[in-house]
Amino acid sequence: MGDISIKFMVREISPRQFGRFTARLYEKGRGREVAEALHVLQRRLQMNPGNLGEAIYRLAALRLQVRTVVIGPLVVNFGVHEVRPLVFIKGVRLLSKS
Repeated sequence: MGDISIKFMVREISPRQFGRFTARLYEKGRGREVAEALHVLQRRLQMNPGNLGEAIYRLAALRLQVRTVVIGPLVVNFGVHEVRPLVFIKGVRLLSKS
């Protein structure tokens, strides 16, 4: 399946919050790897979000499948609408650097 047009829904954060978050990542030496992981995530979600990662549960009334994927160093939880081209980013966590 080729690229399809998907609308991404992400909880809004202010530019100031995002700036502080990214500054902390770069201070810790993790900024570049997180930026690369986000780029890979965006590309893979565009290609086929319903097959990315593992299905965790289904919200039948909303016709959403909630999935999780690890794209080092991130763990991403997201919902994929079963009919419409919508992806809802539920949460993103940074794995520890061991």
